[in-house]
Amino acid sequence: MGVVSFLFGRRRRTETADLAIQISVLSRETVVGLTVARARRMTLAEARGYIRARGRETITRQAELLFRRHDQLSAADREQVVSLALDQIVHLVMRHLVHTAPAARRLAA
Repeated sequence: MGVVSFLFGRRRRTETADLAIQISVLSRETVVGLTVARARRMTLAEARGYIRARGRETITRQAELLFRRHDQLSAADREQVVSLALDQIVHLVMRHLVHTAPAARRLAA
């Protein structure tokens, strides 16, 4: 592998990761609104799967908006971005659930 191809591949991976983070951050509030109420009553594994399933449409829609500005991305790179963004949104929403759970319990008591 040449230095140029190595650097190009690294740049592409960095761009892919950056796009995935952008998409997940822009989608966070929508996905939280769609999932939190039900996810609170689920096991950890169920909640992750539910968030991923419910968040896919929002992530895909947001990704398409960003892909218009990054039209040089291949179809494989686009799928990679959506997959990474889904992983990230699951993490962000689960984090939201954990950080808001004590407050919710105090309010219920």
